[in-house]
Amino acid sequence: MKRRIPIHVIILGLIAYFGIHISCGNPRSTQNGENKIDSTQTERKITVNVFVESSGSMAGYCNVNKASAIETLITDFYDRFDECSDINNVTLNFINTSVVNSKSNIKQFVNSIKNNCTAQYTKLDEMLEMMMDSVTNDCVNILISDYVFTSNNGNLAIASSGITSQFSKQLEEKDLAVAIYKYMVDFSGKYYPGGISCNKPLPLYVWAFGRKDNICKIIHLPFNSKNCGTYFMQKAYDADFKLEAKSKRMIEGNKIHVSKWDRKRNENFYEFEFTTKLDKILLTKDDIINTYSYNVKTNNSSKYIIFNIKELGNDKYKFIIRTSDSNPAPGKITISYPIVIPTWVEKSNFEGNGLPSDSTTYGVSYLINGVSKAFENTSKNNNNYFNITINLE
Repeated sequence: MKRRIPIHVIILGLIAYFGIHISCGNPRSTQNGENKIDSTQTERKITVNVFVESSGSMAGYCNVNKASAIETLITDFYDRFDECSDINNVTLNFINTSVVNSKSNIKQFVNSIKNNCTAQYTKLDEMLEMMMDSVTNDCVNILISDYVFTSNNGNLAIASSGITSQFSKQLEEKDLAVAIYKYMVDFSGKYYPGGISCNKPLPLYVWAFGRKDNICKIIHLPFNSKNCGTYFMQKAYDADFKLEAKSKRMIEGNKIHVSKWDRKRNENFYEFEFTTKLDKILLTKDDIINTYSYNVKTNNSSKYIIFNIKELGNDKYKFIIRTSDSNPAPGKITISYPIVIPTWVEKSNFEGNGLPSDSTTYGVSYLINGVSKAFENTSKNNNNYFNITINLE
């Protein structure tokens, strides 16, 4: 039954419990018990901790004999993790007021989900806190739940503000990224809140928490299950790049000398190129090459566009930048990819009584918007996946 209790009642106990019982690191984890995320550390293999929320309503998603069931979804994720050379260990767990680590193999685990989903309470905010707090350089936490977002402490807007505060504190301390997947899964059981009999597909969500380079390893895996919505959030960073132009004299390091910039022969525009490696960006290839998704700004009167983006392989891309100004001015060009809440988030929200409308979840947009607001607040006017700044002198 989906009932909410205040976060302060149990959060300290949860953090202490998980600090003792959950291991996120591999055998080569940091020394001296250090758990802070350090983005300067070298690449290493990671552990993926899978947590299935064990409230009573989750049992309705279970039917090991059906393709559209939670067992199929979790097996798909587990198998892709098991195949990945960057992942050296996968743990399977149930979570609610405490964590139960399963010693079973994947087949035994998925067959046990229905019998383990019996909890009467769902402390979603506490579970999210644990997912963030226990993340280290060496692990990714995966939380699978229906993410019904109810609150006993006021309305949904107040609850959303609390989520923003939770995430903001973690983001100030860690290089934390979040990936959200939405799936439609057959449901047959009691829907909460309300304990209403329900027999129709309902949304199920998979959230991944970790350092951005580790989350990148997850989002690029070839999952078989077809999602109906994704949203990736991370802190922005300044991507390295290399300028290119036919006239070598116009380029000096990462600067363009506009006085030595020649117009494109037989064309009415100026053009330059740069290459960049975007291996730590939580975007797909199709997202990156979509020129319409970018913001291009200057601190002068000249106007620039991204004419084309070419994939070069190995996470490298070539950008072709143009301006039709007759006399490009000195200044700065800033190219950024903004983080935008996808439209499916608002469309997935349900408020009211009874069973939710098709493909919706009670309060879910308040939850996701609360997380997104935390990234925006801590970005300090830089709520982008990445930025590239080019100097024109």
